[in-house]
Amino acid sequence: MILKNFLLTYITKIHIFKQEPAVHSTRAEVGSQVRIQNSKTIVGISNSRLPKAKKLETISIVYLLCYNQTIIYKKRMNMKPLTRWTIGESTKDGYECLEMSIDSFLNFYETEVVICHNISVNKLPKFVKKFNLIDQSKFLNLKPKPKGVAWKLYPPRIDQNNYEISIDNDIVFNKKIKEINEFLKSNKTLILEDTCRAYGRFDNHINSQIKINSGIYGMPPGFDFESYVKFYAGEEWQKNAFYQHDKSETFDEQGIVALALSNHSNYIIISNKKVTNCENSFVEGEGNHFIGLNRKKFHAPFRLYKSFKQKIQM
Repeated sequence: MILKNFLLTYITKIHIFKQEPAVHSTRAEVGSQVRIQNSKTIVGISNSRLPKAKKLETISIVYLLCYNQTIIYKKRMNMKPLTRWTIGESTKDGYECLEMSIDSFLNFYETEVVICHNISVNKLPKFVKKFNLIDQSKFLNLKPKPKGVAWKLYPPRIDQNNYEISIDNDIVFNKKIKEINEFLKSNKTLILEDTCRAYGRFDNHINSQIKINSGIYGMPPGFDFESYVKFYAGEEWQKNAFYQHDKSETFDEQGIVALALSNHSNYIIISNKKVTNCENSFVEGEGNHFIGLNRKKFHAPFRLYKSFKQKIQM
């Protein structure tokens, strides 16, 4: 009980424990307790269903305050960069592509995976439950209230002391991306080039020569993204996505990403010829962005890509 109260009191500090044996959960949730075994003391609920690790491992519990909410995030202390995906209501292909997105990225990069979800955990595909999970429903009472694609900004950062990459669930990777490698060794931000501008109400704040898509973006250690969000977002996200983009609700989110990351002292751009826009037709690339996958029940370029991958694996 003393240890439990200690953890809950010092919510902005990092506490490190050595496990004997290292039995742990890979899940992290917003505003809830994380279970951890330290010698013979167990904080939280039982770990009886979790497998024992093969060797001793040091992990950390990181308590962060984002949007005035406490984020409890659990990571292994090997300084892997953090990569996050956000998922809500989607199509069958959208959920399938999420798995492909994570698996393809892990083929090329060692990273700590975090899934931010704004649907019930019971609706999540089974495969994601082995990763860190952050339940975004705890942010629903905040201003601006999350909606559409702006969900990916809740929270703005998970671990400000680490490299952090945000990737859309409709992006898959076929090769290592040189710019991601460069980003992970630098103090630069990482952004993805788009074919057009769609920044919502922030268009006038962004260099007229820059076309950015928020499908992939990266933030180096120390980058304070939350300050940009708090300053610019205001009371609500403006409804400015219509027609085929109606379910996206707003382009303000993409505008804030472009504004914040392009205003950093240095930034790296992934060319749209490397990660290609596959909204209407399949275009070969080192990565493919199947825009519209979360709203279309039949996404022809994605089905073509799946068919091609299955033939290769036969």
